[in-house]
Amino acid sequence: MKKEFPYGGILAGLTFIGAVLRFYNLGYNSLWLDEAVSINWSRPGFLEIWNIARTIDFHPPLFHWITHIVMMFGQTEPILRFIPALLGVLTIPLVYLLGKEMENNDVGIIAATFLTTSYFAIYYSQEAYSYSIVMFVFTAVLLMYFIAHRTNELRHWVLFGVLSAVAFWLHYYVILGIFVVYFHGFYISKIHKEFDKINNLFAALGTTILLSIPLLYILVDRYTALSHAAPTYGTLGYALAIQLFIWFSGFNLILAILFFILVLGGIAILFKYDRSKGIFAVLFVFLPILMSVIISSKITMNPRYLIYILPMYFILIATWYPWLVMKISDRLMNRLSGTVLLSMIIVTILVLNGALLVSGGYYTSYSKEDWRGVGQVLPLLTHTGNIVVNVPSYNAVPLDYYYSNITDQTLEYGADNKSQLEALKSNNTIYVITNDISAMDPSGNSLNWLYLNTKEITQRNGIVIARGL
Repeated sequence: MKKEFPYGGILAGLTFIGAVLRFYNLGYNSLWLDEAVSINWSRPGFLEIWNIARTIDFHPPLFHWITHIVMMFGQTEPILRFIPALLGVLTIPLVYLLGKEMENNDVGIIAATFLTTSYFAIYYSQEAYSYSIVMFVFTAVLLMYFIAHRTNELRHWVLFGVLSAVAFWLHYYVILGIFVVYFHGFYISKIHKEFDKINNLFAALGTTILLSIPLLYILVDRYTALSHAAPTYGTLGYALAIQLFIWFSGFNLILAILFFILVLGGIAILFKYDRSKGIFAVLFVFLPILMSVIISSKITMNPRYLIYILPMYFILIATWYPWLVMKISDRLMNRLSGTVLLSMIIVTILVLNGALLVSGGYYTSYSKEDWRGVGQVLPLLTHTGNIVVNVPSYNAVPLDYYYSNITDQTLEYGADNKSQLEALKSNNTIYVITNDISAMDPSGNSLNWLYLNTKEITQRNGIVIARGL
């Protein structure tokens, strides 16, 4: 009797490992700029948060509403990062279900294994921001899309539409992914002349639009505000595509090249055995990247905005497994059962990704700016009446989470350009400087001024503390 592979038990084990990796040292890194800003904008009431999203922020309000509720239980780093970590863990079984729905159990379990120890996924699961939640919800979007495509039941299509709207309420940039999914659905249904499916797709699309109407005007307004000048920071142009695959592969260039080849091979395999899914894979992986490269000339871009592609990226790599089993000779398979082969692949992935985490010092060195350290060292460097200048000025947001100028009896200001720095010039001044000043003042005048008029005292993982001359 053939022994069945224990998918349920392995998935439970992977989920447990994923939980340990995401909750371990959850408060180790201090909050960095984006986390601190998000927390500040989550403090007011629900209506005030909506007004912030409408007028100031470049993100939808849903994550801030979630954080507002979380903050009722405390404002320590582990509490603030709890929901992203939890949903980062729950994405593991969801990816298994998506891989199973697209191909089979084997593809699902291999893709889930990749996600379990993914450096990229763990990193953003340990951040008090929306990215791991976006990945969770969008994985649910894809799962429900393929279920609806298979069953063509209206309830599944409507649920797909609802989940698409939820993803949009979490991050505007998923609109590219939502567009691709709907485009694929209408395109394939039209080719196959499945008119009843087209009607259900319209019902799903109507649901998504109806639930997203409050955000659509804001999206246009925020995009206009953000694109009024060329971006001065982020990852722009074709570098965005290159960095995306490097980040997806554990920030390792060699693995990025290998995984990219495997992704292309996975797409070719899908085209051979299921053309519809092959078309979906090409559109979903490459169209958002291409569009992002184009858009990056107008607004700032970062590989993390495309985190919702990651599950499909791993599923395409895992798609090699069924093809590999078919190509292995019967004689070899008699010696090496499918259960043993699959187990070996799972262990290899866990060991390989685990080695990346260890060698990269993920849990033993700071991966974010050390604002906690700055907050601890500043009182040792200042005296009553000293001036503390944040360069650029918005550094005050993460700094003030750990430092109080009132308690320290100092005066705190901000400077974003040379003239502001000149106005605050004094040998009684302490400067807290990050490279963000290059984005605020691309001319380099501020950096030159700092070089000539300050002397570095110490650094805290990318944050320079200097004294005025």
